[in-house]
Amino acid sequence: MAEAASAERFFQVRTRLGLSQGKLGKLLQIKAQTISAWERGEAYPRMETAQRLAEMANVSVEWLLTGKASNE
Repeated sequence: MAEAASAERFFQVRTRLGLSQGKLGKLLQIKAQTISAWERGEAYPRMETAQRLAEMANVSVEWLLTGKASNE
């Protein structure tokens, strides 16, 4: 189970990009239900998916998954 803070980061990134779960799912080639599970703290994305999402949002994968900056 994912932590609540990471679930909030997934939600923040998606909303900052201005995308619905469905639209983000299409861009990442995954189901909207999967994104919903991330945002509810029930699952984490696969590493390659997390990397693509981080690139889209211009954040580090480390921050996306842990909340820590890359240089900490």
